[in-house]
Amino acid sequence: MHRFWMNTTAGIRQKLNGINQYIHLRKENQKLLQENQRLYNIIYRSEPLDNNIPGGYRFAEAHTVYVGNARSDRFIIIDKGSEDGVKIQAGVINPNGVVGIVSETSSHFSKVLLTNNPQISIDVKLRHKKGYGFTQADHIFHRVLRVVDWPENLKLSEDDTLVTGGLSLIFPPNIPVGRVKTIRYRNNRTEIILQPFVNLNDPGFVYILTHPLKEEMQSLIHEN
Repeated sequence: MHRFWMNTTAGIRQKLNGINQYIHLRKENQKLLQENQRLYNIIYRSEPLDNNIPGGYRFAEAHTVYVGNARSDRFIIIDKGSEDGVKIQAGVINPNGVVGIVSETSSHFSKVLLTNNPQISIDVKLRHKKGYGFTQADHIFHRVLRVVDWPENLKLSEDDTLVTGGLSLIFPPNIPVGRVKTIRYRNNRTEIILQPFVNLNDPGFVYILTHPLKEEMQSLIHEN
């Protein structure tokens, strides 16, 4: 009987230790997430254009709660929605780089099309260089992207890093997108294959980007 109680007590203690470690890990992850958010705000905060117009991007944290089929769906669901201020066409990133763009929102969740989704394209460039290309989904190989419309006079090499170009207010410039995996020249065309930095099968913690002037800019673009 004594041995039974000792074994029972040891088992309970082991489970309690496991629970405590889990709670501690969650607190550390949350702390890290908040710290990353603070650093992003510091890096990308710009001075106000004047006293009435705020400038710069703001980042809100979210968690991936669902990952669609990698080959067919190519989207994720995150646990922030319209009640949290998330809007359609908001950019989504994680500490490794670009994740995707919000396509739909409900009150408490949002659907994010990943960078390898055929419905989206992102302007990319070499850091500190002029000239842009645009990503496209590869319909056969879902783990990579294609880059089209790359300037012929802009030299590009395998293993180069491509970052966001900042041509819209969806993403700030210089957010990592991927590494140039291969470059092929066929029929007077350059085929560029890009390996995304983000693990699109499990983006994990993410950040939703907002810019206070994006809607104003888009209203001019869509004017007739």
